[in-house]
Amino acid sequence: MTAGRTWELQISGRAWRGRPAAGWPGCALGCSRRNGSRTLIPLTGVALVVFFLIGVALSGSEPSATAPPATVIAWYSSHAGQMKASGYLSSVGVLFGLVFFAYVRTYLSEAGGPRALATAAFGGAVVFAAGGLLGLGAGLALSADPGRLNDAAAQALNLSQNYIAGLAINFGVAEAGQLGQPDAGRLEPR
Repeated sequence: MTAGRTWELQISGRAWRGRPAAGWPGCALGCSRRNGSRTLIPLTGVALVVFFLIGVALSGSEPSATAPPATVIAWYSSHAGQMKASGYLSSVGVLFGLVFFAYVRTYLSEAGGPRALATAAFGGAVVFAAGGLLGLGAGLALSADPGRLNDAAAQALNLSQNYIAGLAINFGVAEAGQLGQPDAGRLEPR
């Protein structure tokens, strides 16, 4: 199937036709031959998941937002190395994620979908990354030298890690979830 041809699909007696996406047939995102490096970019999505899962596994069961400051300081004192490794690995995953979602945005825009939807979804991915980095930064600040933190600083960092970063991550996931919405703009009745 070449880029100039169209496909046709029969659904409930109605015929639908459209044009193939770049890289068809049988290719995942990025199989286009136009640019050899584009074939590796989808692997950044796999790297995002791998680094994120390792980071989450390393972080363990962190203190809740309502934990007393002494508990927060004691937990981060005993898990400092683990939290630093989690923070650094997860931040690398965030960078891979931004590259992946930028590519998905470009792919959806080139495939003929609504550009506004692709851009809004990428904006959600950026908010997700910012929220994740905020939480990672708070965790790294807590684990850098927990013994030097006073109670107010420990509580503020713990709250920002649990609530503020969580809200941004949840909003970003909801917005980036638009990337998976079907593109009705590519189907045209015959």
